[in-house]
Amino acid sequence: MCLLIDEKLKAIKQSLDFVPLPDITIISQIRKQQKLFCALQKLSAECNDVFTEIIFLWILKIVLKTCSNAYDLITLLYVFQDVGMLLGNLMEITYDISHLAVICVYAGRITENKTEILDRLVELCGLKHNIKGHSIKDMHLFVSIIGHSNMALTVWNIFPLTKNTAITILSGIVSYSVIIYQLSKRE
Repeated sequence: MCLLIDEKLKAIKQSLDFVPLPDITIISQIRKQQKLFCALQKLSAECNDVFTEIIFLWILKIVLKTCSNAYDLITLLYVFQDVGMLLGNLMEITYDISHLAVICVYAGRITENKTEILDRLVELCGLKHNIKGHSIKDMHLFVSIIGHSNMALTVWNIFPLTKNTAITILSGIVSYSVIIYQLSKRE
């Protein structure tokens, strides 16, 4: 779903990039892009409503499973009994982390594309001396729609999924794995 929304947002941005100076014929194109953006905003909100709890549980599972596997990996490194078990653990950690990274990157691209569209519209609004009166209102309406839209997949409506989210979660996994290992060696 993220890929679909991402591709449509890129199409909107590309069509806005081809707008040299807004005039009456271009304003009809901008209105079409505005309708498409509103449809994508609705689709993004529906996706967020459906998947927000699932994403939270999925990320929680990845964090717990990866911390457990990282602990096993650290203990296996010091004992170094079974190389197959060591490689299996390493592959499982890599698999889970790659899933987390992929979903965060694709969900983050939605927000980045929205920002790029907003930047282009603000640039077009800066050319006010070439825009007629009703066209200015259409442009400002589109800017306000994009500016006030969330369009981000969130984790249980707490925080959005972005690249920064993936980095934060990965650093938490590493920190907690080390803490768990240190506590287990203390006993």
